[in-house]
Amino acid sequence: MTIQQLLHDMQMSRYRLSKTSDIPWATLSDIYTGKTQLNRCSAGTLSKLSKVLGLSIEELLELEPETEKSTATRNQDEKTYLETGLSKAYKKR
Repeated sequence: MTIQQLLHDMQMSRYRLSKTSDIPWATLSDIYTGKTQLNRCSAGTLSKLSKVLGLSIEELLELEPETEKSTATRNQDEKTYLETGLSKAYKKR
């Protein structure tokens, strides 16, 4: 399981996770996209994440790392906040 899948299952947005955990949005974005690996995060960040996600730090570190492929192949029906409500002329094909 990845952070993306965990958040999806918990019906939690990255924004909500950022606000609840008091972890900067940029840090969470880097973790979410795989730019930063969990094992490279500070103990404080891991502690905050584990508390909000209801996992031990060990369980958190066992999550699969995000890859470019996993973020690129998200469900085609899933829209980003920027894609909602656009006319068909502006939507990605």
